[in-house]
Amino acid sequence: MSTTQRKEFMGRELTEVTVGIYGAGRLGSLVAKTLKFMGARVMMNSGSLKPELIGSGIEFVDFKQLLVESDVLSIHVPLNKQTFHKFDFDNLSLMKQNAILINTARGEIVDTSALITHLQQGKFQGLALDALKDEDTKGFATNPYYQSLHKFENVLLTPHIAYFTKAAVRDIAITALENARDIVIEGKSENTVVQ
Repeated sequence: MSTTQRKEFMGRELTEVTVGIYGAGRLGSLVAKTLKFMGARVMMNSGSLKPELIGSGIEFVDFKQLLVESDVLSIHVPLNKQTFHKFDFDNLSLMKQNAILINTARGEIVDTSALITHLQQGKFQGLALDALKDEDTKGFATNPYYQSLHKFENVLLTPHIAYFTKAAVRDIAITALENARDIVIEGKSENTVVQ
């Protein structure tokens, strides 16, 4: 490998990177705390402020600032009316030319057609997508978005399996049972999703 080829793979230290987290739920908060501990500048955008995160030096910012300043942006929100196509053409345009976008949430949070247009124009250093639009109805391998995206060398695609470990599956089963118990006993569950 030549020196020129090596430079293409040169990375950055976390202390040199601003990471944006969209969503301060359990997973978003855990990712934010971990990256902050490792030395990154971490910004979050969420519907609610979390004092324990602010106290650890994590910045809560508006959505536009999150887009404009993030070197890496990771999505951790549920899909609902407010988040559907939140990352549309205009919002993706606000991101840095060499940004990295990570979506392990739901495919429809990102307007995939707009994302592909930006990729064709040379935007984004990289994408890591564990969720694609229409993955539930069209499957993964036959999804036209997958067919388009897998042609780009800077795109990593997985078929919505980021959670798929023995521990995660066990935790999902336990949480589901605890939610059912809470609804029967208390009439509600802390994990109820309202749309």
